[in-house]
This record gives sequence, C-alpha cells and structure tokens, in this order.
Amino acid sequence: MTVLYAKELREAGAKVNAVSPGYRATELNGGLPTPGAGDPAGGAAVAVTMALMDEDGPTGEFHSNTGAIDPW
Repeated sequence: MTVLYAKELREAGAKVNAVSPGYRATELNGGLPTPGAGDPAGGAAVAVTMALMDEDGPTGEFHSNTGAIDPW
C-alpha cells in the first residue's frame, strides 16, 4: 500500500513511507517497564524524522526504529 500511494502521489510532491517504532512500553502492554520494550519517545523518533524530511527525502520505503531501511 505504501509503494502504491508513493507512486500515486509522487507528482503532487507527497512522500509516503512506512515506519516501525519497534516494541515499546505503552498502555497496550500495561505501560510498565517490560523486558525488551523501549521508551515510546524513542519509537517516535523515526516517525518525526520522516515527517520533517525535505523534498529530496525518500518515498515508498519501510524504515525501522533503528534507522535501517527494510526491504519489502
């Protein structure tokens, strides 16, 4: 779906990417320090980075919370 929207909206100048925040301690898992769960603020970093990218930024990609670009 991400790639489809990225292609469809390219001419309008929109960037469409998917991001994964990773496993985070949120209310969905009790909000408690859960083994392996990271801070929610850390998971938001990849979304903020993608939202603030400039016009030369990527489109149609899947970015993990570690900064890696995961293959489709």
